[in-house]
Amino acid sequence: MAFSVFRSFSQFLILLISLFYFSGAVEEVVVIYAPESIKFLSEESVRSSYLGDIFSSMFGYTIRSNIEWHSLAEVSPWKRPEALVVLELHGFDTKVDLPLEGTKFLLENVGDLSNQYDLTAHRTNERFFGKSPVMLHMDLSDELHDAKIAQPVLLKSVPADPKKRLQMALNDPELGELVKESTFNITLKSDETLLTELATIKEFLKALSSHKSEIRDGTPDIYWLKISGLEPIVSVYGQDSFQFREALRLLRQIIAEVKSTMRNIYDDNLVISVIKTNSITLPLGHKGRKLLEVTSTETPVYVNTYNLAPEYDPMFPIVFAMLLFVSLLLILSLLGVSMAMWNMDPGKDSIIYRMTSQRMKKD
Repeated sequence: MAFSVFRSFSQFLILLISLFYFSGAVEEVVVIYAPESIKFLSEESVRSSYLGDIFSSMFGYTIRSNIEWHSLAEVSPWKRPEALVVLELHGFDTKVDLPLEGTKFLLENVGDLSNQYDLTAHRTNERFFGKSPVMLHMDLSDELHDAKIAQPVLLKSVPADPKKRLQMALNDPELGELVKESTFNITLKSDETLLTELATIKEFLKALSSHKSEIRDGTPDIYWLKISGLEPIVSVYGQDSFQFREALRLLRQIIAEVKSTMRNIYDDNLVISVIKTNSITLPLGHKGRKLLEVTSTETPVYVNTYNLAPEYDPMFPIVFAMLLFVSLLLILSLLGVSMAMWNMDPGKDSIIYRMTSQRMKKD
């Protein structure tokens, strides 16, 4: 009796500790908008190393890696979205949170998010080589020379120099007013970074809207924007400060603008995702999830409750096509040889007569 009570108390204590860690971990992937062709079956946690494959699957690409994630239903390549917009937000390392509406997945961050963009972009380039899809990966607090070289016409109005983009923030009615009211101080690097990023997004959305007819060319586009201005705000002012609350309000507002503008440009046929991440590669959420798993010794089994077909090897259509056409070639070859032999003339001068004669010819 005493042992069972002690065991129950130990499990309860482990659960409390894990919930404590988990409460401080808000790293997650939030799909704030997706078209009807994108359907999610569950909300299981996702590793950051899977994101490139998941985004590729949303475009209807055949992925080669067999990932252990079953929350995304199969997407038809004939109903794929025309664009993918990813907002990578940094600074969610303690109890900082930004509530967003959408389908949410707990993120197990292993620190390779930039590689996930490269993987998705590489697959898009392979399939649409020569059609010039728009693919931009921009760190909004840094210089944008590479992005402007890749898209000189599209980003003509967006300065590459962060200082010039900070001046755009000062000229913005809302952002400039916050500086005048001393809510933010542009002499601080933290405030400068946040204002620069917000002004960059606003100008970027204006540039996309003015080139709507040019970017809607039937090829999928990728926009991956990295926003790191919240993290220094938390470090300088703290989580209970007015500046921090204003930063969250501005981020929530700019996310809503991105959603509205991009949906208008692509006529609602796109995926918009927000990645709330930490600068540390092994977050507390990962530790908390492992502690929760201690309470159960059984391996979770994936149950197919939607009567879906079983998974098959990605090479199946290729092997099937090879066997089909080789079989057809052999059948046609055999038919041709048989018809030729059937119509062959077995006269005395033919090779058949010579090989089957029972007596020798005499001169």
